[in-house]
Amino acid sequence: MTGLIIFCFGLVILLLSASSFMQGTQDPSVWVVFFLGLISVFAGDQIYRLTRRKLINKRRVAELFGVSERTVDRWLEDGKLPKPKRTFGSPKWDYDDVAARLKFKSKI
Repeated sequence: MTGLIIFCFGLVILLLSASSFMQGTQDPSVWVVFFLGLISVFAGDQIYRLTRRKLINKRRVAELFGVSERTVDRWLEDGKLPKPKRTFGSPKWDYDDVAARLKFKSKI
């Protein structure tokens, strides 16, 4: 979320400096603001990419473990899998959490 906020902040700064350029402002501080906005856009994008988690559905979890989707349901009921997040009503698991469980598949 922080990355998106920084990204949007950078876009606003870029738009303000671009409007100053179009009005013919020759003040050097406008260039500083422009480059600050540009840096904010790129930094926000990178932060967003680094913090975004990859979510996978039940079918993909079943494929990773080599089991049926019903087995994934049973593992979830038994507490052998972490609780999924709900996106638009469908359960999604964090790929990193499931991959960590996959390393210890014999214990499941």
